[in-house]
Amino acid sequence: MERRPGHGRRIEHRLTPTGEQTLAAGHQVNEKVLEECFSPLPAADRAALLGLLRQLNEEAPPSST
Repeated sequence: MERRPGHGRRIEHRLTPTGEQTLAAGHQVNEKVLEECFSPLPAADRAALLGLLRQLNEEAPPSST
């Protein structure tokens, strides 16, 4: 990660090219793990679960942190 001066007192953070590659690799691992975890469920059940999780996320109270 790189830190650069921004407007005023703000400091901007950006991923370096190596950071971008690491993030992309992490996304690939994440996709594989999710596939393995939920593959036993039929497609209709996975879709229903996704809908329920989205519903919970929309109605979740704000975080206290």
